[in-house]
Amino acid sequence: MANVQQRVASDMANVQQRVVSDMVNVQPICQFYNKQFHFATLYNRDHRAPLYSAYILKTAHQPDQRPPNPTWYYETQLANSNGEQSMKPFPVNDQNVRESQAMDEDYATASLHTRGHLNAAGHQKTVDDVEATFTLTNIVPQRLGSNNGPWNVLENEVLGRLAHCTGEMYVITGAIPYKTESEFKKHWLKDKDGKDRVAIPEYMWSAYCCPNHTPNTQFFPTYAAVGRNDPDSNNDTGQRIQCAGE
Repeated sequence: MANVQQRVASDMANVQQRVVSDMVNVQPICQFYNKQFHFATLYNRDHRAPLYSAYILKTAHQPDQRPPNPTWYYETQLANSNGEQSMKPFPVNDQNVRESQAMDEDYATASLHTRGHLNAAGHQKTVDDVEATFTLTNIVPQRLGSNNGPWNVLENEVLGRLAHCTGEMYVITGAIPYKTESEFKKHWLKDKDGKDRVAIPEYMWSAYCCPNHTPNTQFFPTYAAVGRNDPDSNNDTGQRIQCAGE
């Protein structure tokens, strides 16, 4: 396990370097829904996808409240700097919105990828908290089979560890773009005309910190994991999700 921890610690350092180097044309978003702020996102306009979302997981978590047929939202501020500070439901017929962020149809026609939450819908406390996660500014193209497979297992593990916190758990989850320009250009969701629409990440990662926790717990109060979003990636960061903080 020590080798895995060292490997993931190194990987997470590389995550920061690759994300920071990609911070061009990005915008922080305070995700606002139903008259309340819910979480924070750093969004890349060029990729039409988030770099990461940060949120607080509380011990008062309720059972899974995800809607069977969710409404999807877009962010008006990305399209207009003077736009209302609140997410709006699709559909929308606005070229400024289309150029600045992902659209509902970008994912509706994707065959190999699903809508991957960064701020997990299953980690929320209230119905409004859940609803707020269904903005496409919180979504990346996640490989089919991962969303309801290994990544879902990871999200449930994090939720299980919440029981060992005596206060709030701080969670940040993000996506890592392809390292080389040649690979980056190959991996996009495309529209019906074959034009690049949403950048597909090579990896996804997540980390949490639990400042206050039960004494002598079997789990470390900090935790990080990185998982491959591309099974054919030549980068050897990990064939599967690797974790540190066990």
